[in-house]
Amino acid sequence: MKRTLITILLALCLACGVAAGKELHPLGGDISPEKIQAKVGRVLVFELSIEPRTAFERAGLTVETTKGLTLLKGVRSEVLSNLKPGTKTHFTFQVRVVEPGPQELQVTLSVLDLPNEEIISRLYLAQVNPKPLPSYPTKTDDHGNEFIEIEVD
Repeated sequence: MKRTLITILLALCLACGVAAGKELHPLGGDISPEKIQAKVGRVLVFELSIEPRTAFERAGLTVETTKGLTLLKGVRSEVLSNLKPGTKTHFTFQVRVVEPGPQELQVTLSVLDLPNEEIISRLYLAQVNPKPLPSYPTKTDDHGNEFIEIEVD
């Protein structure tokens, strides 16, 4: 039986040049709450705020839910026009939890970046009853980087 040691560095995002907590996506914004616990029958309200960092003439917004959520209020899809940097656009979504277990509200914003002729897309994700992430003890190397060790058989 071969045992492999996998080391995962938790400081990876800093090595990539992305500052922790800073969002650099051209389609800025956030959804709130990102995670929430709720029982079957409960109605939840999510707020989406979009704040582009670049001007876009046209964008498409689409909303999807897992089968355990029912969208009560809010758009399923919409075409947005004339998005400007620094200008916020707000959306409200109301959903009912109809099944137990982990559920998701997924809002995707897509634009066609004409100068580069590429599609830029951003997923805003809200989780209802998310599965808990496993926790592992961390260690620190000689340089102060935290990591976890996982043995795989």
